[in-house]
Amino acid sequence: MATRPDQVDPTSPLPLWAQLQEIIARDLASGALGPGDVLPTEAELCARHGVSRSVVRQAVGAFVSQGRLYRLRGKGTFVSGWVRLDERIVRPTLGFFDDLAAAGMAVSNDLVALESVAADAPLAAALLVDEGAPCVRLDRIRRVDGAVMAAMRSCFPAWIHPELLERLCACDFRHTSLPRLLEATTGVRAHRGRRYVTAVAADQLVASALGVEPGAPLLEVESFEDDAAGRRIEYSQAWHRADRTRLELESTAPSSATPDVSNEES
Repeated sequence: MATRPDQVDPTSPLPLWAQLQEIIARDLASGALGPGDVLPTEAELCARHGVSRSVVRQAVGAFVSQGRLYRLRGKGTFVSGWVRLDERIVRPTLGFFDDLAAAGMAVSNDLVALESVAADAPLAAALLVDEGAPCVRLDRIRRVDGAVMAAMRSCFPAWIHPELLERLCACDFRHTSLPRLLEATTGVRAHRGRRYVTAVAADQLVASALGVEPGAPLLEVESFEDDAAGRRIEYSQAWHRADRTRLELESTAPSSATPDVSNEES
């Protein structure tokens, strides 16, 4: 029996999460889902399309990141009345650490915290895992030529290696990029990633870490990293001092093929 266009087709070569994204996008474009409307629950979408919660979270999470949907704890996911404009600018990169070091700058990281945590609802959605799943959280301060530039938080699902925390605890983060350390200690490598840059005001905790006043302007860089199999292996946030940072984004003319990139905030 043929699959209806409003249902996920398990025989399609297109990934299940991408099919579900297309269905939601059509509903948003047609007005079937309008501003203020509530999206079906994760359980309802799973039952309707015969997919797992991680598939639903990956599909819905993209629209949340774009600002087209928003979540209210305990109430559900709603359609926004506005759309944040994202300009997609892509280029290959090994991460900020290597980019800065290649420019001749002295880059170092101060380890602030490294611990095992249980994923709360936002982290579970970002990492495409179940709420309460074991994860590892890494907090660092980035210095460039001795000056504090950014506060960084990276989170990994524990499934990527049975000794993930132990192996990271044995690492020296000071003068090596996180992607290199992660690959060297676990064999896991980021294949494709997305970054979202937002202007924010420093809260008390981040302001203290960066040596600025609460409310000072910052650039928040939110990153999602997947491996070659499309599995989410890292979610990170970095808060850059806006008075010391300028992010360079390089664009190229469209081509028939988009290069694979790793946009890891590391």
